[in-house]
Amino acid sequence: MPSKAGLEKHAGYPFPEHSELIAEKIARACENLTDGRGRVAVAFSGGLDSSLVAALCKRVTDVSLYVAGKPGCHDIRAAVEAAEALSLPLTTIEIKSSSLRDVAKRVESAIKTPAPIEIAVAVPMAFVCREAVEGAVVTGTGADEIFGGYSRYVGMAPELRLPAMRADVARLRVRGAATERAIGSTYGKAVLHPYMDPSIEAVASVVGVEGHFWMENRKTLLVDAALRAGLPPALANAPKKAAQYGSGVARMLSSAARSGD
Repeated sequence: MPSKAGLEKHAGYPFPEHSELIAEKIARACENLTDGRGRVAVAFSGGLDSSLVAALCKRVTDVSLYVAGKPGCHDIRAAVEAAEALSLPLTTIEIKSSSLRDVAKRVESAIKTPAPIEIAVAVPMAFVCREAVEGAVVTGTGADEIFGGYSRYVGMAPELRLPAMRADVARLRVRGAATERAIGSTYGKAVLHPYMDPSIEAVASVVGVEGHFWMENRKTLLVDAALRAGLPPALANAPKKAAQYGSGVARMLSSAARSGD
């Protein structure tokens, strides 16, 4: 059931009907993508995006959570707390220098002319694909682009935010998501992207700047949808860290490059 405290925090949000619809669309996408697959893995960071899809997948199938990162990193700490709140099993994959090089090379081979940032972003998900015993891995990819999660959007003039988000979604569909699927296939895994269901983007595009950046916060449509779907407020409002930084992978790769490993 939705948390009264969480909904009170979002009292006055101007697009409640749209957030209800978004919650339904994401739930349906999770159900459709996991239908007939049995237990699925969720690439988990303990943030809003992965917590919501984990909670919604849990309604229709068995779910195991996997977090990958440098020992003691932000994502591992957040994932442990969030998994407990969701009452879901969590496997922690500690990324060590000894295994990082091989996985990074696997990621690099799956990306055409890769940029270092693309490798750093994809490495934690690649570790999940490598270690998960389930045949399918659900990710939160697409939520930041569709719902305005990046801090740089807030730094833009309001009239520039939606065009930037749409351009990022278009680029993600032809590159980022395809890269994740390619990486997954190298480990024999299907990578599933619930947020990238076209029906979700269609609803999200209607609310405009005010709906995504209400009160100058980020991702407010998705936060409101998550609260209405029953996600605990602490998870719906969890601070966001980009995968490459929350996992500690960006720093690890930078150190490896400097040392010539």
